Amino acid sequence: MDLPQFFALEASSADENAFPIAVAWSLADGTIKTTTICPDEDWNPQENHDHNVELDVLFDQGASPTDVCLEMNADLDGVSAFCNFSSYDDELLDKLCDSARSEPSFEPEHWQAAFQGLSADEIEERFNFKCRELDLYPETSEDRVRVMVFVAAEDQAP
Repeated sequence: MDLPQFFALEASSADENAFPIAVAWSLADGTIKTTTICPDEDWNPQENHDHNVELDVLFDQGASPTDVCLEMNADLDGVSAFCNFSSYDDELLDKLCDSARSEPSFEPEHWQAAFQGLSADEIEERFNFKCRELDLYPETSEDRVRVMVFVAAEDQAP
């Protein structure tokens, strides 16, 4: 059973000049990939981050925006990739792709489109229930994707 594919990004802060610091996405089999992102110098990382974000870790362990875009595009090529667009993921995706001088090879769509026949309230209720049930934190990109995959799998179950 192929599942819808999801993605989510984390921001460096709640500021409008925030930049992407982590991304997670799922494959059709439900596998989740995640990585931290090395800040681009154009993002002014010294000025646009929350004090809880450890810039040294991002610079030392983060993948370059180009590498992140290449891998996401390879994994999500030609599919609709669903996102709940919390924390302005669409703007973060634009910043990531602009930095990599790339365009997504997938079609970003709001995650409600992955759940035909369910209202926005029902989807949100299932998402919140699954977060509580699994003790996951929707503030992190990996947990947001994990919850979306679980909700999709339950939606497709007979």
